[in-house]
Amino acid sequence: MARAIAIHSYKGGTGKTYFVSNFSIIQAMRGKNVALIDFDIGAPSLNYIFEHYIDESKRSNYYLKEFLDKKCSIMEYLTPVRQDIESGIKLKGNLYLGLMNTGRDVFEFFETAGRKWQMNALKVLLKAKKELFEEHNIDYLFFDTSPGIKYWSINAIVCADLVLLLSTLNKADLSGTDNMVSEIYQSLEKENHIILNMVPAAFVEKNKEIEEKIAKIQNKIIGTIPCSCEVQSTLSEYMLILKDEKHPYCVTLKQIADKIEDIMK
Repeated sequence: MARAIAIHSYKGGTGKTYFVSNFSIIQAMRGKNVALIDFDIGAPSLNYIFEHYIDESKRSNYYLKEFLDKKCSIMEYLTPVRQDIESGIKLKGNLYLGLMNTGRDVFEFFETAGRKWQMNALKVLLKAKKELFEEHNIDYLFFDTSPGIKYWSINAIVCADLVLLLSTLNKADLSGTDNMVSEIYQSLEKENHIILNMVPAAFVEKNKEIEEKIAKIQNKIIGTIPCSCEVQSTLSEYMLILKDEKHPYCVTLKQIADKIEDIMK
């Protein structure tokens, strides 16, 4: 069953973009057709992360704002990732990217766009979701959202069927994550789950305050991703899943993918 999933966080620095990039590749390696849209208006990164994997001859000339302004169709907006994504690795499914252009003028537009434009943008997004699922056989539609509560993040969350909320063990991050779950997602009646990222081996170190904060959200946690120096060193170089799928980071992502499959049944 096709599903739209928003990847969200309370604050920046949780590793959500690198997570969803590798996660999307895992799904495509498993034969799923995936569309990944960059909704992180303040810090769009997919263009850089996927720089070496895009089929340049098929790169779209459109970005998110043009798509939301109805200047192109959803498929004209999406850029395909190469099937032979890495030496010896071929994607079994299709992977498409919806890119976001950088620039102060673009950011300021989204920051100041009125309610009417945002509501129209949501309608465009919901229509595109329906088209992708029903006409283009997309199995997963992922939104990489901006951290915190922004109008465009809310649009992506409203459009999503499920929200995955990434958090580190930072005290403020855990508290903010708990508040978002109890206040924002419940008011939107949106199914949500938490993924703890960059977790060191002895992750609580007998810190009772952190233990208590984790206990409050324990029933929402579906994955704990270990901290890894390799992940930090590869952020701007390559996707770890394409280099070492047996790495603990990648193994954990595949376990989370299995859980998502079960949730979506």
